[in-house]
Amino acid sequence: MAPKTVKLRALAVTVAFSVLFAALVARLYWIQVVHADAYLREAQEIWNVTRPLKANRGAIYDRNGNLLAADGLAYTVAVNPSLMVERQRREPGLIAETAARLAGLIGKPASDIERVVREKAGAVWAELGPEGTKIDAGLAEKVLDAFGRENCREFSTHFYCGNVGVILVKEKKRYYPSGAMLAHVLGYVRKDDVEGGGLEYQFRDVLRGRDGSISYARDRKGVMLPNASVRYEPPQNGSDLVLTIDRTVQSFLETALESAFERWKPRRFVAIAADPQTMEILGMSGYPTFDPNAYWTTADAEAFRNPAVQWEFEPGSTFKIVTLAAAIEEGVWNPDETFKSGAITVSGQTIHDHNRSGWGTITYREGLLKSSNVAFVKLGLEKLGKDRLKSYIDRFGFGRKTGVELPAENAGRVDFRYPVEVATASFGQGITVTALQELVAVSAIANGGRVMKPWIVREIVRPDGTKQTFGPMEIGRAVSESTARQTALLLEQVVSEPGATGYRAKLDGYRIAGKTGTAQKVVNGRYADDRWVVSFVGFAPADRPKFALVVVADEPRISDYREAGEVAAPVFREIASQLLKYYGIEPRAGNPVSGGVSEVRTKPAAVAPDLIGKPARSATAELEQSDMPYAVLGGGSTVFDQFPKPGTEMGALQRIYLLTEPSGSVALPDMRGLSLREAMEICRWLGYTCTVEGQGYVVSQDMSTVDGQRTARLRFGTNG
Repeated sequence: MAPKTVKLRALAVTVAFSVLFAALVARLYWIQVVHADAYLREAQEIWNVTRPLKANRGAIYDRNGNLLAADGLAYTVAVNPSLMVERQRREPGLIAETAARLAGLIGKPASDIERVVREKAGAVWAELGPEGTKIDAGLAEKVLDAFGRENCREFSTHFYCGNVGVILVKEKKRYYPSGAMLAHVLGYVRKDDVEGGGLEYQFRDVLRGRDGSISYARDRKGVMLPNASVRYEPPQNGSDLVLTIDRTVQSFLETALESAFERWKPRRFVAIAADPQTMEILGMSGYPTFDPNAYWTTADAEAFRNPAVQWEFEPGSTFKIVTLAAAIEEGVWNPDETFKSGAITVSGQTIHDHNRSGWGTITYREGLLKSSNVAFVKLGLEKLGKDRLKSYIDRFGFGRKTGVELPAENAGRVDFRYPVEVATASFGQGITVTALQELVAVSAIANGGRVMKPWIVREIVRPDGTKQTFGPMEIGRAVSESTARQTALLLEQVVSEPGATGYRAKLDGYRIAGKTGTAQKVVNGRYADDRWVVSFVGFAPADRPKFALVVVADEPRISDYREAGEVAAPVFREIASQLLKYYGIEPRAGNPVSGGVSEVRTKPAAVAPDLIGKPARSATAELEQSDMPYAVLGGGSTVFDQFPKPGTEMGALQRIYLLTEPSGSVALPDMRGLSLREAMEICRWLGYTCTVEGQGYVVSQDMSTVDGQRTARLRFGTNG
């Protein structure tokens, strides 16, 4: 080859390399100088990560300090697809095996997990969806064990199992220790942290708090770099709520309602108890219900509605309390005056008594005891008139919301213009109310005529310990104290006299005041002959009321209206019996039914002392000195635990159990006479699996061990 040709080629190569080098230098200058800040930010976004730190929602407690809702530790399962794909090249089958293990633990199909890995193959972080979101700590432990705990490093925000690319992100989850108890009142928090109903929704801004964050540098596998700088903004926790609810009272309501719901199978069932003097809500229970710990398992949307405040219904004869009190207040009530029962014609329409043939000519007092519609048409339409009747309905609080601190409360409907509408409203037909409105109204009779605003939150306790407290609020006066007292005495006779409609609510030795209600339901614009709303509302003791109570059932499976009295009144009776014992109100000899003020003997409410850690002998001596029934479980010398917990209000006859050994070695105590709720709480406390037969109170128990699990079969029956 000629020297000239060689030189030309060498020159061309040199020029080419020079041009490439110049381009490379220019490119480096462009990246490192011109766009250095942009690329640095992009790189930092890749290797830096910021994780939110969830604030603890405030806890919710009952009036005695029993925990009803609180945040607890949970974990969300994620994977590192990039790592899994990379390791799959060296370990064929790793993705399929890992997916199969996770599927068996969290319940997500293995094929879906594999699809997540494939679709996000370049990512270092991919969550697995609802099945892996906020799993309990116990399940998280099983995940760690499945992939070898020694292979999983713990960081402040997560666990990382680098051998398979599985990540457990530390989260917060809302727990409800009592399961479905108080579900409608408490509401629930979804896995995406959105509140669903109840106090959780109503007080969401109070309970939520403010989230914090943590930022740190990570490697390509998503693991925090050693000695990396960390930026930390602490979360600010939410405030706690202390309710007026008494967990023990709530258990009485739910136990009675649960049994009756199973027996009568209504569309819905509701019971509410309150202190009529202050209108503090002591218990509020509704069926059907749901478990807020697993709300997603409830398919029936109706189960999430709180029937105490959201369900409107025609009250029927319980509403006669308003007409009766108005007639007494206006001076048009004469118990000895007579009228012809059976039927009455208003504007060409005939209104019948529930006993269509009536009882002949009877007194107005007899009309009340027999719940005569004709009697109350004459009182409401003829003696009071439209305007006066409407004014008293307004005074008692119907037709407007009560203002209780619960979401989606309905106001009911009170609207009548024509004589026949006034006539039917007099006995609770053609208008609608809520169960809570009825309780407010009967409480006004119990407390001497005052209409009180119902309330359910006693205190808001902030994280720094400061408190915002709430108290009773009088809205107005429905009737005078004298009228309220006369009305209460008449309602007492409705319960105490044989043959009266409320007789099934009678309790020997106690003065109970109340009224039944059986209302036909409107179906397709007409009153149906086979569908009813059945209710009972009242208070006790009648002369010194300690509690007011309403029970309402929607379409119980009964054959005709005559069977209606067997639904709500016996539930009222069962709950009232337990409440009277709980408040230490002893029965008295005889059962006065008209006039006079009885001497009701009461014991002050006892509070469970704190005996945990004390010598058993000194603990029992303290209980004996306080005249509190007790039982010692185990043969130890020191109180290991106790039930009920320290500070819990107890009934006069309620027993306190002292545990002197670990619960796993202690036999179940004699629980005869206990309610379902209390018996089941003791079962859980001692680690027993208990099954239930029958209704009422424990009458016998059989214990055994099945596959290493201590079990007991509890039989329930009636008690007195």
